[in-house]
Amino acid sequence: LVIVEIMASVVLLVSAGLSLRALWNVQNTNPGFRSESVLTLRTPLQSPQFDRVATRAAFYSRVLAGTRAIPGVTNAAFVSSLPMGRIKGGIWPVSLDGRAVNRAENKNAFLRYMTPGYFATLGIPIKSGRDVDDSDLQNRQAVAVVSESFVTRFLPNETLSSAIGHHFTFALQERIIAG
Repeated sequence: LVIVEIMASVVLLVSAGLSLRALWNVQNTNPGFRSESVLTLRTPLQSPQFDRVATRAAFYSRVLAGTRAIPGVTNAAFVSSLPMGRIKGGIWPVSLDGRAVNRAENKNAFLRYMTPGYFATLGIPIKSGRDVDDSDLQNRQAVAVVSESFVTRFLPNETLSSAIGHHFTFALQERIIAG
């Protein structure tokens, strides 16, 4: 019985040590965005009041203008889902070159809607192309800022620079890569 208790204690100690080491490694890993001096909050918008895109856009503009006017605030932006946050929906199939969507191919990506300035707010560098801006309204060609892994997975013959301007269908809409 004593030997079993000692073995169990050793297993628990080793497991605790490995867990602490993993936590240390995670804390020292650069997540790709700035988290210092960043405040996040949820703003759930009620239906049917905010069902229209124009109503939501006006709300976001008012809140962002007011937030940016607060002393000490350097930037502000909205995003539908935070990086490394809980994912609720937003996973859509990607179709390239006008081909029909084939869900069996498992060519899916995660969609985040954001306001202009989101990348600058979190210090996320745009390696090629541009950020979304105020002129990217719903009545114009939908644009997308995609990740490096998106280009590697879906456009393997393209570089980050040559992927700019490429059209694809995503979330039931034709989009063009802006950045």
